[in-house]
Amino acid sequence: MSDTFIHIENVIKRFGARAAVNNVTLDIGRGEFFSLLGPSGCGKTTLLRMLGGFAQPDSGRILIDAEDVTTLPPNRRPTNMVFQSYAIFPHLTVGENIGYGLRRQKLETSERDRRVDDALALIRLDGFGARRATELSGGERQRVALARALVMRPKVLLLDEPLGALDKRLREAMQVELRQIQRRLGITFVFVTHDQEEALSMSDRIGVMSGGRILQIAGPKMLYDAPNCREVAEFVGTMNLLPALVTGVSGGNVKVQSPVFGAFETVTAEPERYNAGQKILIALRPEKFEVVRAASSPHAIRGTLTAVSYLGDRHQFQITVENAEKPLLAGTHFDRSMDGAPFRSGEEIYVQWNPNEVVLLPKT
Repeated sequence: MSDTFIHIENVIKRFGARAAVNNVTLDIGRGEFFSLLGPSGCGKTTLLRMLGGFAQPDSGRILIDAEDVTTLPPNRRPTNMVFQSYAIFPHLTVGENIGYGLRRQKLETSERDRRVDDALALIRLDGFGARRATELSGGERQRVALARALVMRPKVLLLDEPLGALDKRLREAMQVELRQIQRRLGITFVFVTHDQEEALSMSDRIGVMSGGRILQIAGPKMLYDAPNCREVAEFVGTMNLLPALVTGVSGGNVKVQSPVFGAFETVTAEPERYNAGQKILIALRPEKFEVVRAASSPHAIRGTLTAVSYLGDRHQFQITVENAEKPLLAGTHFDRSMDGAPFRSGEEIYVQWNPNEVVLLPKT
């Protein structure tokens, strides 16, 4: 990217024979909110720890703001880290916890107090400085851990699943607050999470990891709408995946034959990935389907509604269709036509779809 601030180049980290991080190259921009997303054991936390100096790569290098920090210890890097456990000192007050790292900087007491007060205001805990750490709620502890890291004025803030211990409502509120703080300060955030919704809602860009490698780097919308492989498609959101065969490629158009969808033609941004006779997967998000009682499109499949789930803002349907190994998932929001009365399990219906909303994936 044009304003690269963090450059990770061919980094490998092994534990025994296993490569926890396997030849990762990655650029993160100045002031970017970048998330590493993936399941447990994929290597995201190990990569974050190497950025912070808490682990050393076996090979490769790491640059921050054009400085090679590969071998520097944590206290000599322009980074600070917020851990999942928060690590709040119970015997200290809130103000003492936040100002703990400032003690080593030999600041005047007045300057240290001013920076602690500024940090308290930033996390909206004005007046909490004298409160005991043991009197804080989970969300307040998370904010104090964040303030303790930010008060050191790092160039990069590293966050290792810091919201994982919060309940859903508080976690969602803290997602908004974290994003607002990052925008206000303009510093680079590198955020590790296994929660896809968390990554999608907060990030400028996301790197999806699996098996120590980065599978795809993209903005939230691109990642959701155009995953580049089956693993990303299955991990990010819910996806219908069906086998198909490429029957022809012309320009940016790919002709496809599907046992479920029949013959159709779709546009792809990477037609060079496909050749006639190639076995592929076609992918469609549940919300891309329209469920109706009477077909009004040439691209409609007849099926039987086998299950209906009420999800608050939408219904999710499981629909058995001919030649499909498992039911299709379709999600219908209430502002879309439900063709009269709500659908019922066992009802014969049609699933309509748009060929240009189909995502083509190599079959792996």
